[in-house]
Amino acid sequence: MKIVDGASRGRPGKFIVDYRDRNRARRTPSFDTRKEAEEFVINEARFHSNTQTGAVSANISFKEYVMRCEQVWKNEESEEGTINGKLQVLRDHILPYFTKNLARISQPNREDVLRFRQHLFTKQPRGGKYNKPLKTKHFLSKSTVKGILNTLSSIFGIAVEDGVRSDNPAARLGRRKGRRAHEEERHRPIEVSKALTKKERDRVLVAAFLFLNDLHYAALCLLAGTGMRPGEARALQWKHFDLDGSQGIHDGVPMIRIEQAFKKNGAIGCTKGKEKREVEIEAALCELFRRLKQSSQPHPDDFVLSEDGGATPLLDAELAKGWPYLLGFADINRWLPIYCLRHTYASILIREGLPLTYVSRQLGHASTATTEKYYAHWLPQYSNGALRKLGLATAIILNR
Repeated sequence: MKIVDGASRGRPGKFIVDYRDRNRARRTPSFDTRKEAEEFVINEARFHSNTQTGAVSANISFKEYVMRCEQVWKNEESEEGTINGKLQVLRDHILPYFTKNLARISQPNREDVLRFRQHLFTKQPRGGKYNKPLKTKHFLSKSTVKGILNTLSSIFGIAVEDGVRSDNPAARLGRRKGRRAHEEERHRPIEVSKALTKKERDRVLVAAFLFLNDLHYAALCLLAGTGMRPGEARALQWKHFDLDGSQGIHDGVPMIRIEQAFKKNGAIGCTKGKEKREVEIEAALCELFRRLKQSSQPHPDDFVLSEDGGATPLLDAELAKGWPYLLGFADINRWLPIYCLRHTYASILIREGLPLTYVSRQLGHASTATTEKYYAHWLPQYSNGALRKLGLATAIILNR
């Protein structure tokens, strides 16, 4: 097994791996970079060593290999909800297809995976007591198909590491020429229309005060005044609030400590950035929640946004239940999800000239680069009189 320059074989700009497979058939796959060719050689060598030592049988079936994958996902410290989601995808989509057509984990190739993807796009969603196809003209969505293919790619990736396969036929599906999307495509700036102006935000909060109860009004004020994600707000407990700055988090400054968030599957887990953070809160918002706390006398472990005394948190659907009506009452003629309060919070702070480091810390971004990619177009374009701080009036002599 050797790597040769593609120019010598009529493939300029490529790197060719010349080898013979386990059936003694000659193979000459080509790669764009030498690194990709070297990775293929390593995986192929692992595959051949495995077939010789018999660590994991190359004839192992999909059904038997699922238990191995589940163990690997648990060792990687994946969340229980994520593992359950992958296992559900295996039962509903992957196993019924591959156990019927290609029983062994080592059998499928790239063409088989592409046919499987085409099969998914023509498959109707299932549900109900007997898991029958729903009576709808719609098929599986693109995001659902993407999640299924990601699970399949994870399985094949584990098989490559175990030496059961020499390649991952489900890798890089849908990407142009096998490359990742450009940086500007993966981090697109938030459109100005996706955030409320300060006046629009105030009208929405006034409408919420008039038409919603105290809990839902406080929830919207919390989202608008901290910029936290709805899942983070729903997971807040009273022990996370330092309303008088007495806990010593930041020297007497009222703060909220964000440690957890609700996931899409309804379970509580880590935040999106997987890091804890403290968010500074305004005096008016602090007073609102101080009064809410005095009226309810909660336990520190009680959920803040709860309709039954703190035992169960407010559901995501309940949090956004009256949101469409508030947009109408506030005379906002474009549709915006409740998540727009986070973009509104960030855009107002940036437009008012606060440092990106502060805004990034409040939002929980990994770095200021993330904040700049999303919100840089809200940065002030003019100094608004800040150049007076240069103090040149005392140094420049006009009259000689």
